Amino acid sequence: MILVWVIVGIVIIATLVAVLWAISIRKRRLISALQVEIENQGNMDSRYQLLVEDPQAGLTYKFSYNGEALQGVFKPDGKLLPAPPAKRSRRNSDGVENAIGFTGALANVMIGAGSLMGGFGKPIVQAGNKLFQGQVNAAKARKVSNDAAALSGGTAPTGQYDYQTPGAEQASQARLSGVMWSETAVIKAGSKLVVDLKVHAAYFPRDLAHPFKLKSRPSEGSNPPEVVTDGMVQIRGGFLSHKFYPPVTIIGTSALFLAFVYWLVRIGVLQ
Repeated sequence: MILVWVIVGIVIIATLVAVLWAISIRKRRLISALQVEIENQGNMDSRYQLLVEDPQAGLTYKFSYNGEALQGVFKPDGKLLPAPPAKRSRRNSDGVENAIGFTGALANVMIGAGSLMGGFGKPIVQAGNKLFQGQVNAAKARKVSNDAAALSGGTAPTGQYDYQTPGAEQASQARLSGVMWSETAVIKAGSKLVVDLKVHAAYFPRDLAHPFKLKSRPSEGSNPPEVVTDGMVQIRGGFLSHKFYPPVTIIGTSALFLAFVYWLVRIGVLQ
């Protein structure tokens, strides 16, 4: 019997490690790192503004230098957009469920694995139930704390509320449309600056080359020239880039193996 519990423990630990590994692999596959070289060909020192235009959309682009994000500069285009209607603050109704997170998923794996083992898996099921209930109780406690903070005029923790200023004036106001550029530090005349560009992708069923356009222009001057450069980023898609396929496959395989171990115990091969 000791051998059976050793096998079960090894399978559970290996499953957790494999799931975490799959999550880290997905994150690395969905982020591409590029470098952009900016050259000041003018006769005066100037900051430079950068913008990526993605005609196909679906990607997120972030500029940084020495690990710090570049400052954003909003450039209006002269158009007005109607303001969204004012609404009262609303609470995220899924707060308790979202707070359960990874620990709740682990509890579900333990409950499922223990159920497949019948009587031998009863302690695992009980441990999974306790773990899951503990997470639910903790989430409910945070929700009650948020309620109390809101009723007393305090500020609830970030992510639990969606605040929008109510009032008729907001509904009548229009928003100025425009584009958010990224601005570099000052580049001396005749010098170059290399900045990092991280591209965050969503899931794609296969690898592909994604085109984009990079715009750059000096910040100083009344009508600065704009340089447009074509770029290309390689997106890694496929099975390992999907959010659910690898973890579900790993957990399913582990569950089948535990079921096989349970069958061996039932027929007397493992004691």
